[in-house]
Formats: sequence, structure tokens, C-alpha cells
Amino acid sequence: MRLRFTPRAVENLTELADYIRAHNPDPARRVRADIYRSLRNLVLSQSRPATDG
Repeated sequence: MRLRFTPRAVENLTELADYIRAHNPDPARRVRADIYRSLRNLVLSQSRPATDG
């Protein structure tokens, strides 16, 4: 599976990163890393079977 972003999604993520970076750059890096890690996990989990619970 390949993850694609709409132009609006890219704009939203950029605005979020800019806002956080303006207030404190260290959390901005962590938030960015967390978002990318979550998206990577989402893509990787597509091949896993669904489970209850």
C-alpha cells in the first residue's frame, strides 16, 4: 500500500508543524516524528488481519 496525501492534508500538516515550531522547536520535532511513525504503522498494518478487541 502506498500512502498519498491530498494537497489540503499537506497544507494542514505544514501549518501544524509551523505553529508548534514557532512556540518550541523540540516538541515540533517529536510531533512530526510521531505523526510519521503513526502513518508508517498504518501502512504496515494494512497487511495484517483484523482482530476483535
